[in-house]
Amino acid sequence: MLIRRIAVRNFRKLLHGVEIDGMEPGLTVIVGDNEEGKSTLLKALQSAFFDRYKLTGDAADAMKPFGSEVRPEIEVDFEVGQTSYRLKKGFLQSSSASLESNGGRWKNDSAEDRLRDLLGFSSPDRGAAKEKHRGLSGLLWVEQGKAFAPLQLNQDTRNALREAIEGEVGQVTGGERGRKLLAAVTGKYDRYYTPTGRERKGLKDTRGEVESLKTLVENLESEVAQYDYKVDTLEKLKNILASYESEDRLAQAQAEVQEAQNAARELEAVDAQIETAEARLKEAKTAVEFARAAWQTRKDKMERLQSVETEAEPVTRNVENLNEELRLATEARDRAEKRLRVTSEALENAESNRIAAERERKRAEITVSLEELDGRIQRARDIQTETARDRETAAGIPIDEATLARLHEKDRELENKRAALEAVATTLDFSPSGDQSVNVDGQTWDAGRQRRITEKTTLELEGFGLLVITPGGEDIRARRAAVEELQSSAAADLQRVGYDSVEAAETAWSEKNALQSRIEHAEARLDEIVPEGLKELQTRADDLREQLGAVKALIADPSSPPSTVRKAKEVEEAASSQEEDARAAQTAAGEQLKAEERNFSEVQERRTGETSTLAQLEKEIKRLRKDLDNNRQDKADIALEQDVDAAGKTYDTRATELEKLETQREGMSPDLVQAELARSQDAYENLQKQIAKDKERADKLEGELRGIGQKGLGEATQQKRGELEAATRDLARLELDAKAWKLLRDTLQQAEREAKEVFLAPVTERLQPYMNLVFPDTKLQLDDEGMEIAALRRTHDEPFASLSIGTREQIAVLARLALADLLREKGKPVVLILDDALVNCDDARFKRMANALREAAKNVQIIILTCHEVRYWSLGVTMVRLMDCKADVTAD
Repeated sequence: MLIRRIAVRNFRKLLHGVEIDGMEPGLTVIVGDNEEGKSTLLKALQSAFFDRYKLTGDAADAMKPFGSEVRPEIEVDFEVGQTSYRLKKGFLQSSSASLESNGGRWKNDSAEDRLRDLLGFSSPDRGAAKEKHRGLSGLLWVEQGKAFAPLQLNQDTRNALREAIEGEVGQVTGGERGRKLLAAVTGKYDRYYTPTGRERKGLKDTRGEVESLKTLVENLESEVAQYDYKVDTLEKLKNILASYESEDRLAQAQAEVQEAQNAARELEAVDAQIETAEARLKEAKTAVEFARAAWQTRKDKMERLQSVETEAEPVTRNVENLNEELRLATEARDRAEKRLRVTSEALENAESNRIAAERERKRAEITVSLEELDGRIQRARDIQTETARDRETAAGIPIDEATLARLHEKDRELENKRAALEAVATTLDFSPSGDQSVNVDGQTWDAGRQRRITEKTTLELEGFGLLVITPGGEDIRARRAAVEELQSSAAADLQRVGYDSVEAAETAWSEKNALQSRIEHAEARLDEIVPEGLKELQTRADDLREQLGAVKALIADPSSPPSTVRKAKEVEEAASSQEEDARAAQTAAGEQLKAEERNFSEVQERRTGETSTLAQLEKEIKRLRKDLDNNRQDKADIALEQDVDAAGKTYDTRATELEKLETQREGMSPDLVQAELARSQDAYENLQKQIAKDKERADKLEGELRGIGQKGLGEATQQKRGELEAATRDLARLELDAKAWKLLRDTLQQAEREAKEVFLAPVTERLQPYMNLVFPDTKLQLDDEGMEIAALRRTHDEPFASLSIGTREQIAVLARLALADLLREKGKPVVLILDDALVNCDDARFKRMANALREAAKNVQIIILTCHEVRYWSLGVTMVRLMDCKADVTAD
């Protein structure tokens, strides 16, 4: 057997689809991160081959992605012998199965029958296929963490293994006659037990009936006890409610709330007075600070005037001496300036030539940069245009995830309500004995026609009168109204988003997700082309154009084509050399001028500094005198001192007033007032809620007791007790017969095991070469009963269960390689699948296991699912990453 392609959509984690195509014989490694869906891929493959397409219940619901009602779909392309097949399955909504090959096409049940014939497995009577139902694939498709778990083999799988092994070693187990005897006894045993020892339907149903009747009797007795308990509880509630009214508890609690509110208002009044007093005290403090600051400012100004007058006297003498020094320095500077003008004219000519060459070089460089930027901008704009179209299309799809979930929820609720309405409907058959007729709501009812009634209906019986039928009592009206209301609501929801069905909304949501993915991909491409942003790139391009324009404006002939960057640089370097020679001559003259100017500047600076200092001092003296005179005209010095004393006295008076108010507030116990208010309000509200709760509970109990009283619990209990006694006697008779056949079968099987010493030789012969690669000088002991590994023989026999987890895992994989070799040689369809089966393997052992896997892959297709990509590179095979295999898949 060879698997060529696997495609999955809407299956557990694989909501958006994954497709792995082009799988070849030999070794294939499929890599994915944790939680990315590797084990889900194996589960989907198992479901495609072994689960019935009509599967329902929890097992089918488990296939759906979390929070979604979409249809799980799987496709597999595979080969058996020389024939290619394509298998498609869709589960839950519109479930289907198809199998195609060059030789024909099978649909639904016939497709699954053909699969069983091809692969040799059996389907369970109901529910999902388990490992024991998967035939030889159940042995070779190893789920994560189950490499060395006990094998689950049903009789068909055992027979397939036995057929392959006996083809080499002959009949060492009693031959056909021995198997027939054992089969005959097993047939009797199988009437009562499954191959795993579980009870079959007859015995199990009888036992279940006994248990069901026991449970039913216990439930009836419990209902009787519950009825008595509810009667007592109702009486207690009525007494409690009566005590509330007689003691007027609600009015008392309300009075306590009013008293606490009055105390709180008194406290609020005092708090308002304190707030006013605090504001007045703050004003007085500000006045004190202002008066003190004004007097301090006056004293500072008087001290400053005296200091500046003393400082100005030596500065006046320095200014007179520096005036003569400045005259002599001016004459020396003028002579140096004349020499510098001559050398500067020569330098200007050289600079002009160098600047022209520099501008030409800039024009060449800017032109090249601008061409590169314009290319990137155009590519980015093309991507933006495409993305804008996708955004507009996505924005036009009004559906979102929350709306879709709400539509699904209403759809499920509508189905439930319709079922509830149908459950209480009444079915009538009209079969008159003569020529009488019956009219239903004014229309004649044809004889022999069945009618379902879901609402109140009037029948006119000829010769008798009127018959009014109310199916389910008055309650059915509410059910019908609920169905119609929900239908209207669901239709309104669909109309709001512009779709005529939930399926259409689902399709639109999928389209919207696909557009979003395209937008995200385009944005990633845009980030690669313009990581700094298109606006920034355009700004840079505009700046370069502006620079280019500025450079051209300075060039003598801007219309001439720009030279190459290299040539422009060569011309610029020659002009720069000439400029340097002229600058050297100017520098000598300049140095002389600088020396004279430094001397001139030093003298001038000292003179200017002293002059400036003197002017500032004189100006400051004049300003200070004027400022002080103006201040004294506004308020004299003695008046400022009096203001400070008056503001201090006002502050002390207001501080005393605030202290008295705070003492008064503390005497009112504010924390106690607030606590009492909160307590009384909570008590009143809780009492209201408790009274309402007790009334509601009493009303509910009265309704429940009226319903329970109509059931006739006592008579029903007695009847079911009698049925339980009869069922218990039937169970005892069946158990006696079942145990006798079990004892005979077990005895024959023990005799069969004793004759199988050489039975497993073909498996061990093919296993030993693999063992030599990984575990030199060791042998394995196998158990035929379950095809299990019993022990590892090194220096002594070590029970398999006592080995480390990693060693057991590795040996279990090697045993499957040997078994796959044997089954392939016998013409069985074989593919080996390992889901992270070597996670507990150290690096040295893993390399040896890699050699064993490569050796086995020469004859058998091996598929490995793993999250350890780096480790599996040592196998030297091509990797397939799940993240690179996203695709939409649709089954027929």
